[in-house]
Amino acid sequence: MDRSTDTAHKIPRTGHNHDSRASTAYTGICGWFQIRQAAQRSPVCTTSSAIRCPLGAAPGNISIIRMSKQEIEAAIPHRSHMLLLDEVLQRDESSIVCKKTFSAEEFFVQGHFPGNPVVPGVIQCECCLQAGAVLLEKFMSGSGNLLPVATRMDSVKFKRIVRPGDSVEIHVTLKEQVSNAYFLTGKVMLAGKLAMRLDFACSVTEVEGSSGNAQGDAS
Repeated sequence: MDRSTDTAHKIPRTGHNHDSRASTAYTGICGWFQIRQAAQRSPVCTTSSAIRCPLGAAPGNISIIRMSKQEIEAAIPHRSHMLLLDEVLQRDESSIVCKKTFSAEEFFVQGHFPGNPVVPGVIQCECCLQAGAVLLEKFMSGSGNLLPVATRMDSVKFKRIVRPGDSVEIHVTLKEQVSNAYFLTGKVMLAGKLAMRLDFACSVTEVEGSSGNAQGDAS
């Protein structure tokens, strides 16, 4: 047998186990590095199709909290017909995702517009404000006299028409806290596409009487 041919056959066999372990280690390192690079390029890192975490958060530390409409009512003072959140799909320390399905019986579409009902833009903004109030609820725990009050809305943009029958997701992220002022960004997503967005600010304010009877522009 030709020596060069015999050597060529022997090399893969003698180095097979070592190369396999090295390849596995290399693949693991590359996979970790690619995930780290992806996280640095994006404000959120996707750990699965159902869970998203803020940049830098470890998947093991994600807090996924679903809330029913009854639990939402326990968190914020809004009630029918102005409670505009059906459920909370996800909440962590700095973000929340809520769901709302608009019906043809909603009072705000009866005259907006006859024969061509459209969910008003101000209602979409209110959805974001209420989602922000649920997110900030942890700062009000233990006191029935604290209420998140909207103080500002900026950079409001409407991208798609929302109509009765549509189900939307409301995404709100807490960007910054300065004393008792909180700065947030809200988005209304329709079929996975942006319908509207805004930046807004809230302050957690002490009010007279119970939270259910508070006066003012509650979030």
